[in-house]
Amino acid sequence: PYGLVRYGVAPDNQKMKSVIRVLHGSFDEGNGVRFLGNIVLGEDLSTADLRAHYDAIIYATGTQGDRKLGIPGQELPGNHGAKEFVNWYCGHPDAAARDFPLRGPQVAVVGAGNVALDVARMLAKATDEIAATDVPDRVLDTFRNNRITDIHLLSRRGPAQVKFTPIELREMGELVNADVVIDPGELELTPDEEERVVADRQQRKNVSL
Repeated sequence: PYGLVRYGVAPDNQKMKSVIRVLHGSFDEGNGVRFLGNIVLGEDLSTADLRAHYDAIIYATGTQGDRKLGIPGQELPGNHGAKEFVNWYCGHPDAAARDFPLRGPQVAVVGAGNVALDVARMLAKATDEIAATDVPDRVLDTFRNNRITDIHLLSRRGPAQVKFTPIELREMGELVNADVVIDPGELELTPDEEERVVADRQQRKNVSL
């Protein structure tokens, strides 16, 4: 069980992972909650089977794969979707045979959400910081040989549209062996963007950080 909490939340975000303790309580006998894993809808069960036993059905499967950017060169070696990389450093069983040699020195992370910051932060962490998380030993061994020196976070829009949270952004400034460098010109807002930032508490915090 636990799905995204175990295999999607970054290993260094133990506060968010602590919700697992709450889930343990939900699955305790007598709470009326059952977890049935390794079920493939359409093979093990049909929609008709579910309708015969339940009054309501909620499909909450999450993302099943990375979305392609649709740009030239995306199939070249060295291009990876965030999901496969996150699965790898979180120890997902499906990624047990994968490896991502972190030879560097330059890496580009495309995105402006929490996952993009998670990936950038994990790549920028010192070995001791990684060792303090729950990454698998084989992943830790790879991070020990991390040769990446520069990480570029690329987004098609600016600070008024980013989707990451202030907490994730603040953590970027707390890394032991990394400095965050931002082009001041990228922080300039149009009048419409200024209105959007003023009206959105999360965006106000992001811009102030």
